Amino acid sequence: MPARIAAADEEDLRAAIGLTGARARTLRATAALLAEHPGHPDAPHLLEGDVLARLADLPGVGPWTLSIIALRGSGDGDALPASDLVLRRGMGGLTARAVRTAAEAWRPHRGYAVVRLWVEAGSPTSG
Repeated sequence: MPARIAAADEEDLRAAIGLTGARARTLRATAALLAEHPGHPDAPHLLEGDVLARLADLPGVGPWTLSIIALRGSGDGDALPASDLVLRRGMGGLTARAVRTAAEAWRPHRGYAVVRLWVEAGSPTSG
């Protein structure tokens, strides 16, 4: 799938999923990188090597995106998307900086705590 997205026309991506031009370019560049590095043979959903570092060099890929990819794409159980709005709300409306400080107590399992807070935010009894 990444190779198909990388090869897609930018205008087609914009029309199909409502992206800005910059986001379409970021998506194509990310897909091209992931197509070059398909993951671990026994666990293709896990990224290997310096893929996250290379993603960080792409225009349009910031700390939140890297944290989400680390959490979901490389199995990093300690990844912390501190600026995530749902996470911040789940922690009482904290700033990203305050989330990072509070989440230190969860190391090395911050990512698991994040997922738990996301689940709670989506449950009918939350909030």
